[in-house]
Amino acid sequence: MSKRRVSPSGTRAASKRRLEATVQAVQLKWGSQALRKGAAPPVAAAIPALPTGLPHLDHILAIGGLPLGHISELVGQSTSGKRTLALHILARAQGRFPCIYLDLAQTLDPAYAAACRVDLSQLVIATPTGPAQALDLVCDLAAGGHFGLVVFDSTSALAAAALPFGAAAAALRRLRQALRGQASAVLFLTTPASYPPGFALEQGAALRLLVSRQRWLRRLGGGIRGYEAQVTVLRSRWSEAGRQTRVRITFNGVHVAEAPG
Repeated sequence: MSKRRVSPSGTRAASKRRLEATVQAVQLKWGSQALRKGAAPPVAAAIPALPTGLPHLDHILAIGGLPLGHISELVGQSTSGKRTLALHILARAQGRFPCIYLDLAQTLDPAYAAACRVDLSQLVIATPTGPAQALDLVCDLAAGGHFGLVVFDSTSALAAAALPFGAAAAALRRLRQALRGQASAVLFLTTPASYPPGFALEQGAALRLLVSRQRWLRRLGGGIRGYEAQVTVLRSRWSEAGRQTRVRITFNGVHVAEAPG
């Protein structure tokens, strides 16, 4: 005697009928809200971002650049390339937004910025008289929403002077609140572990990138023409920590480009 074969589609249909009958029975006894059908998870809203001008870096960040409405941070030792990378991002951002460089450390070299293709005629440079004024200023700039990118240079200068107890923590809370919903990004430049008490950018920044110099690039004949730096995602709300890319910073007009492979 041959066995009757049931097609996969017939099995699925029978299973669906049994499920619907079970759901109806439970709803009849316990009410229509007792059970409900599952639904696909909602698609996350796209995060507006400021492209860095480095396609692979934008790719590993998952959102296409620095998140607008949030704090970002470039962490690195002196001569790591973090300030050059910040100037490169700023030059790229000037094509879309007004930008401001908050030079608390008073280390911005206009000639070097121009070599990084920053348009100095379109750049606002602020030189606060001290850390307290710098924190107030960055909060006011974020709340105003007039600048697409605010570069804060640097947390080392914040840590170098004594602030009233709790002032740095309060300023960070105010800054995060001020940025919400704004088409602005604040980018802090940081030397590792150089924060004033309470200024916890490790948790307060939505994006943290570590910049570390890897090797010098030499010309034929032995002269140095630049260096290669590695950029590592330390923390991100939208992509995995540990993702990396490499950039080459050459001194011929200070050109920043991603290293192959």
